[in-house]
Amino acid sequence: MLHLGFSRPTPVQSQAWPAALAGHDLLCRAPTGSGKTLAYLLPAMAHAEAQRPGRPGEGPSVLALVPTRELAMQVSGTAESLRKVSGQRCVALYGGAPRDEQVGAPYP
Repeated sequence: MLHLGFSRPTPVQSQAWPAALAGHDLLCRAPTGSGKTLAYLLPAMAHAEAQRPGRPGEGPSVLALVPTRELAMQVSGTAESLRKVSGQRCVALYGGAPRDEQVGAPYP
């Protein structure tokens, strides 16, 4: 987590990770910069890693829905940082950008 700017889990991460890793749904509310994105992305990526490899046409292992394009881009950036370690494919889809470019995003 050091490469993501955290030297130890934040309070929201400390509370969210055990619940998420146990398979529970989460609803977290915390201030900006508190580590909420990692609070749900790390368990999601761990879950995706534990699954068998996906087959063509199967759809995503993880789907993060966020309310704005800006937040989608932020979450995508964090997921991309995690992807470098996990090898998972991460793609952000949002309005206001050409659909074909997003749908046809290459596999890294």
